[in-house]
Amino acid sequence: LLDHETGNRAVFGNGTKVHIGNNNNALPEQELEVDGHVSASGNITGSDIYSSGRIYEAGSSVIDHATAMAIVFGG
Repeated sequence: LLDHETGNRAVFGNGTKVHIGNNNNALPEQELEVDGHVSASGNITGSDIYSSGRIYEAGSSVIDHATAMAIVFGG
């Protein structure tokens, strides 16, 4: 459901899985799958946040997913 009055939001029904990316035929396995870069200007929160690469923090530090605990400054 798109908010046709304001155009400010999209609402999906309970249990709906969403894929954002170039493949229109993709069947997402998770509630939200994004194929491409994600940018945020606010906080990203969640109980489990997964990455197959590095997660960069503000500034130059980086969380190394291989060790799951190391923070390397100077990235």
